[in-house]
Amino acid sequence: MSSLSLSSIRLKKEAQQVKAKASPDEALEGKFDFDQFKKAWDQYAQQKQEKGMSNIAALFSISSLSLESPNRIHVKVPSAINKVELEREFFDLKPFLTEKLGNNQIEFDVAIAPEKNKEYLITTEEKYQKLLEINPVISELRKKLDLDF
Repeated sequence: MSSLSLSSIRLKKEAQQVKAKASPDEALEGKFDFDQFKKAWDQYAQQKQEKGMSNIAALFSISSLSLESPNRIHVKVPSAINKVELEREFFDLKPFLTEKLGNNQIEFDVAIAPEKNKEYLITTEEKYQKLLEINPVISELRKKLDLDF
C-alpha cells in the first residue's frame, strides 16, 4: 500500500488521534469525589450495555470500588478472568473518565476478591436447621403439627 493512498492517510490520522488521546501534552488533574467517579463509572457501563456488551457492563456492576487517593481507584473483582477483562477495558475507559471528570491522571489498582461460595442445603435436616436459625418458632410449629423430616 502506498503511503499516499487514502486508506493509509486515514490510518495515519487515526493513529495520531489515538496517540494524542493516550499521551496528552498537559496533565489534567481535576478534583472529583467518589460519587462523581461512581456516576461516570456507571455511565460507561450503561454505554457498554447499550452497545450489546452485556458481559463488560455486568463486570462493571459487580466490581467493588473505593477511592484510595485523589487519583487512585481500587477495584475488586471476583476472579482473575474478570481482572484481565477489566484491565483490557481501561484503554477505552480512561479517555471517557478524562472527559467526564477532567482528570487524566487516574490510575487503577485491580485486586481479586473471590466471592464466598454459596451454601447449598441438601438434606432435610440441613434445611430444617437453617430455618431454625432464621426463626426458632419453627420448632414449636413442628411439634404442634407432629411433623417428621
